[in-house]
Amino acid sequence: TESSPVYDNAVYIIEDIDFDIVENDKFDEMHLSTAAEIMFNTGKHEASLNLYRKIPDIDMTGRAWSVRGRCEVYAGFLNSALKSFSAALESGDKSLNVREITGMIHMIRGENEKALQLYDDAIVRGENVESVTSAKASLLFDMGRKEELLIFRREAERLLGRGSDVDGYAGLITMEED
Repeated sequence: TESSPVYDNAVYIIEDIDFDIVENDKFDEMHLSTAAEIMFNTGKHEASLNLYRKIPDIDMTGRAWSVRGRCEVYAGFLNSALKSFSAALESGDKSLNVREITGMIHMIRGENEKALQLYDDAIVRGENVESVTSAKASLLFDMGRKEELLIFRREAERLLGRGSDVDGYAGLITMEED
């Protein structure tokens, strides 16, 4: 396969990884973003985050915000990750699990209503429906919202058929009632 100049320069940044070369304006935001995403995909989360931080916010794309948010999650910077994921959604990012990950962060922070809202939005948009329905069912169960979970079970059956994780949580409710 042929590589592009952007990809070649991104690989050069990664291989040399002397961040002084980034400081000298030799590379534009597209090169830095590509290099940062490659680093993220190869498990170099901290180096990826350092490159993303060199890109001015105004030049970040939705996808770049999304990957930056993932880097911040790996680094444990949940507040920053929420800001990055919010920027990704505002930029029109189409990544399948931005809403799901954002919902999970809100859940960790105890902001359950925000999490449920994001899960509902992801389901309506058809984003990772199986995974998101499971996350929503788990949260409803943990919150003790049994009636809502039983109603949600019907929606999940319509979307996924029988046998989803939602059935398992709903089954636990009926077992508790016996």
